[in-house]
Amino acid sequence: MAANETQQPSAAPSGEAAAAAPPSTGVHRRDSNGLILDCGGASVPRRVVIPVDGSPEGERAVLWYINNMRKTGDIVTILHIPEPVSLPFIALSEGAKTPVKNWESKLNEKLKKVREIEDHYNYMLASNKLVNGVVHISQSEAAGKEMIANEICVFGDKVEADIIVMATSGWGTAKKKLFGGSVANYVVAHSLTPVVLIPTTKREQQLHQRRASLRKDSEN
Repeated sequence: MAANETQQPSAAPSGEAAAAAPPSTGVHRRDSNGLILDCGGASVPRRVVIPVDGSPEGERAVLWYINNMRKTGDIVTILHIPEPVSLPFIALSEGAKTPVKNWESKLNEKLKKVREIEDHYNYMLASNKLVNGVVHISQSEAAGKEMIANEICVFGDKVEADIIVMATSGWGTAKKKLFGGSVANYVVAHSLTPVVLIPTTKREQQLHQRRASLRKDSEN
């Protein structure tokens, strides 16, 4: 090479050579909405599961998510796990017609409640423009704190949830035992998904006590 000649920079690789170049990774980058970017630079939406039972506490968890955690592109599943229909003990001497009628009545009452819950949360999703939100009614009925908690964990794993948002009290007839302690504790201890617990405020505790007092008075 002559002394006055300069070496030209090599051309960028093309064809197979270009394909062999290691791809850039964007796993730890986030877009303007805070969503994680995959290796190709596309946003990966968060999958959020919010268990509800038809009580005000379940709605509070949904509202807390909307006001404090909501991100554009989130895929939100509002999960309702129905409790099975139960009947009090009836002596066989009373005949078969009575328990059948009671069963039908309680079953219809349960189905009505499930429809009301589904309609209510579908309305909440639509009114808050959560276009990627759905209400899922579990086909697996669960009775008791551990069964309900386990169902939440299983569902979170199934949909590959990124986070579970729960209120800390509620769940129907067993509300004294469940979200206030055992269900929340079980989910936190056994779920492979991070869990956010929304505590009950002092004002809400007062309302709970007032409702319990009114129920007790009406029963007497």
